[in-house]
Amino acid sequence: AFLPDDGSVIRQRVSRACRMEDASSRDNAQVAQHLNHERIQVLVDLTGLTLGPRMHLLAAHPCPVQVHWHGYPGTLGRGVAEG
Repeated sequence: AFLPDDGSVIRQRVSRACRMEDASSRDNAQVAQHLNHERIQVLVDLTGLTLGPRMHLLAAHPCPVQVHWHGYPGTLGRGVAEG
């Protein structure tokens, strides 16, 4: 997660559905290195261009599959995610 845990219902649901780590204190390079080290295959962006975007991280393509979902109701317009 790129933002600290806010205790929201949606955050709790996402945390139960998949592996979620707090990356709010890490810079993009540290997060990319961690994703590579852990061999994460799918990165799901839930923020898009809203609060706390990490477009530079997504542009580095640290995971084989990167998707954008729900957080921003439009295209990211930069070719950083597959869908």
